[in-house]
Amino acid sequence: MSLSRKRIFDTVKFRIALRYALLFALSSALCVLIAHLTIRRGLLNGFDRQLEAGARQFLYEYLTGQRYRQFDREIPVSAVTRGEFDAFRKKLPGVVLLLGFEKSGGDERYQTFFGVQHGKLYELRQESSGGVYSRELRPANHLEMLESSFENRARLEGIRNVWYALYSADGKLVASSPNSAELADAGELTPGFSVRGSARSDFRIMRLRLFDGATLEVGQSLKPVQQLIEEYTLLHVGIFSFFLIVGTVVGWLIARKFVNGVLRVSDAARETAGGDFSRRVPEGDGGAEINELVCTFNLMNSNTEKLFNELKMVTDNVAHDLRTPLTRMRGLAEVTVEGPPELGRYRELAGVVADECSQMIQIINTMLEITKTESNIETPEAELLDLREMIARAAELFQPLAEDGDVRLAAELPDAAVPFRGDRIKLQRVVSNLIDNALKFTPPGGTITLSLTVKENTILFRVADTGCGIREEDLEHIFERFFRSDASRTRPGNGLGLALVRAIVRAHHGEITAASKLGEGSCFTVELPKNC
Repeated sequence: MSLSRKRIFDTVKFRIALRYALLFALSSALCVLIAHLTIRRGLLNGFDRQLEAGARQFLYEYLTGQRYRQFDREIPVSAVTRGEFDAFRKKLPGVVLLLGFEKSGGDERYQTFFGVQHGKLYELRQESSGGVYSRELRPANHLEMLESSFENRARLEGIRNVWYALYSADGKLVASSPNSAELADAGELTPGFSVRGSARSDFRIMRLRLFDGATLEVGQSLKPVQQLIEEYTLLHVGIFSFFLIVGTVVGWLIARKFVNGVLRVSDAARETAGGDFSRRVPEGDGGAEINELVCTFNLMNSNTEKLFNELKMVTDNVAHDLRTPLTRMRGLAEVTVEGPPELGRYRELAGVVADECSQMIQIINTMLEITKTESNIETPEAELLDLREMIARAAELFQPLAEDGDVRLAAELPDAAVPFRGDRIKLQRVVSNLIDNALKFTPPGGTITLSLTVKENTILFRVADTGCGIREEDLEHIFERFFRSDASRTRPGNGLGLALVRAIVRAHHGEITAASKLGEGSCFTVELPKNC
């Protein structure tokens, strides 16, 4: 069915555009919500700072009357020196400082502090003579002045916009601004911020507990802030709607590009299905996802083409390795048949055929074992064994062979056991293959060193030799099946030993690496995870 006969809602473009629009809508809504909450929190924080500043000024009046206006600035109580504090304590034992002010003019500079002793308020100042001036203050005498400040501030800010009140320690209202009585709170006077409703609007209220148990309450109408928040809300909704429409249109255009990229990949896949693995899809501007799909498709075709080439190479190698013994058997059989019919000649032929068949069977079995191990068809048996003991026995087993070749075989093993949970038979093949490989390429007078170390969560087994070494360009291929370097072509082997070693090591969740210098020797390192 062609695209023209399909409903628009069934097309991939529509589905991608719809999902993109939904994702864009959710993302935009989240961003708008975060911005809205941030602005709202910022407005309220600024509002609270205004309340704190107003409360601070009323606190000054309650404690000092109008005396705080004589000073230039407030200073923290921590500014009092140790000597001044000791002098204050000597004058008024147990005094607790509440406020501090500083006055400076010309060369004159002095500090005055206000503190509490046994519920009484005092003004303290250290004289230049070293003595301490102090006098008791009665905040109750400042109530009339404080209430006047409440009224003046309320008329300045708008009587309906602010609320100021002072409650005594027993919760009675002793002074307030000329607001409606509905804002007065007879409940528990807990310090902090709260919201209190009235017939006109909600008020943001701040309560401050004073030294004598009284509570200062400062409030301001939230109506201006709420109006500002409503305006921001409408603005955010408009922005969200605009970007939602734009996102839908952009999503549709991007969906079209997506489909174009998919069609290009589909065309290439159709040709690949016909057997052309050399086809590659050129990258376009369809977006990161489409480009990733194109790269993945090209990588898949490249790997498939490489796999076929490797399969052909492996087939050629297998054919070569099997053709050689078969050719020898055929030649020997022809010579035997054409010669005199002697029993000894036929027995010799049977022996050679048996040896060559064993070699071919060994090649086939090794290939099968590598395949089973790499594909996890055969899971290694989990058996608790001692790697130190295994390597020591292998060194002892290969010692006579090393002595025959005038090669020194040394083992540097730890004193304690090295436990490991794995397949004993397969790990023995790893050790024996690496030692046997080192013996093949180490000339008389050379040295082979076996070492086993444990570092944190890793077990390292190394086989180092002083043999002929491996060319740098061959190092990356030595673990491939049937690969044989120039130096190994004159020595017995089929190029499967190191491939089997790597398959077994990886089946035990380890890794094997090789380092070599031509003419100096090689070092193979098996790294296994410490699993017990």
